[in-house]
Amino acid sequence: MILSTKGIIINKINYSESSIIVRIFTQQLGLQSYIVNGVRKSKSKTKAAIFQPLTIVDMVVYHKENSNLHHLKEIKISFPYNTLHSDIRKSCVVMFLSEMIYKSIREQEKNNELFEYIYNSLTTFDSNDELIPIFHIFFLSRLSRFLGFYPKLNHTQITPFFNPIDGLYQSNKTSNMFDKDQSVLFYHLFEETEMKLIHFSRIERMQILERIVYFYGIHLHSCKDLHSLDIYKEIFE
Repeated sequence: MILSTKGIIINKINYSESSIIVRIFTQQLGLQSYIVNGVRKSKSKTKAAIFQPLTIVDMVVYHKENSNLHHLKEIKISFPYNTLHSDIRKSCVVMFLSEMIYKSIREQEKNNELFEYIYNSLTTFDSNDELIPIFHIFFLSRLSRFLGFYPKLNHTQITPFFNPIDGLYQSNKTSNMFDKDQSVLFYHLFEETEMKLIHFSRIERMQILERIVYFYGIHLHSCKDLHSLDIYKEIFE
């Protein structure tokens, strides 16, 4: 069937000499893979630049049930970014988030709330001229709710240690738990608004980023061995 939908480019890989396979999180169909023939040819009507990570597109697709690979009929940019692909720091954040989303989302069915969350987060991030240094960490904290492992925020003086396996705070620390300082930062990340988290220092941001990536890796084994995290650290350290 032929279907129109918005989509968010997640990643792409080269296929044959001139084609690509692109993974797109669509509003109507969830995460899907599309083959785009001839896009790497110089005379292609569809430019390869449209497939940059997290680009928001309007699509008309040929969708075949029970198929793992589909074809595009039409595709165009739906929301032209002003800063995400031109600011090197934001581009680095986009690269990191696209890998995290790729490794996190697997559902091949409609999830409009998740799509709207990602869409609204990206457009808001783009609309701010200045880099919001906590954006990607805050984004991942809220994304965990959609993925089913949002933590229990029961941090108190009696339960000061966060257990990332069980997703809650406990009184006694074991080897896998966060220390007290990390546990407090983690609690504030999930409890506070984004604007209140801007006061995190660069060192605190790096610590909490590593902790939330570790948290994701425990609940989603696919989120280990992130290539983009090393690039992120090179840019921001």
